[in-house]
Amino acid sequence: MGHGCANIVLIVAALLAVNAESTPPFRCFRPFKSLDGFSPKFMHRRDNCDFDFLRIENASAELRCGSNTVATPTGASGGEAAGCSVTVRLNATTKAPGEHLGLDGVRYTLKLGKGGKQIHYKGFDGRGFSACCALVDGAVCDWEDAGNGTKAQRVAECPLHKAAGTAFSGTVSRPLHTFVPGKWSAFVAFHRDVASEETLTGRLVVSFDVPDDMEASASSSNAVATVNADDL
Repeated sequence: MGHGCANIVLIVAALLAVNAESTPPFRCFRPFKSLDGFSPKFMHRRDNCDFDFLRIENASAELRCGSNTVATPTGASGGEAAGCSVTVRLNATTKAPGEHLGLDGVRYTLKLGKGGKQIHYKGFDGRGFSACCALVDGAVCDWEDAGNGTKAQRVAECPLHKAAGTAFSGTVSRPLHTFVPGKWSAFVAFHRDVASEETLTGRLVVSFDVPDDMEASASSSNAVATVNADDL
């Protein structure tokens, strides 16, 4: 290969690297009240992933549709996407919470969005899902009678309550009910005790793609983009 071809390859590689860096697979946001100062201008972006009781180290999202067999939606975009779901995976470390953290004191909500198209998962009565019972890998939750013939989950053991600096992982999957090709985002919001703006401790935002041609892209839709927070 001549020097001219080598230069072209290097230029293309550099452009691809810049483009990849401009759209990081995940970002973190903390409520303004939790920031140490009025201007987070000089804060490293990874510091935004320091929530009250955990620190996000990396995260990814993937779209899966059936068993690698997807019927391409007919008609205009925006139709139903049967059998498709989005899985968010994260790796984090525990922190010593600023206040006492109840056994089931961490809740989360999930939103899948693209522009004005949004799908919300808020849990029972909008109070959020239990992070220990419905997100954190390795947690143990038992079912117990809650009266009136119903049962409720009780946290028996959860990595969130281990010593600060303990590494753990989390996984959550939810259906993608609406098919709109393009760049989507999964928003995971973490709360204390109950989901509300007042109890919000931070948001994790993870990008994923819905391909234009689902059928042709089904074999590659399982690819996961992951980045370490130290690289941001």
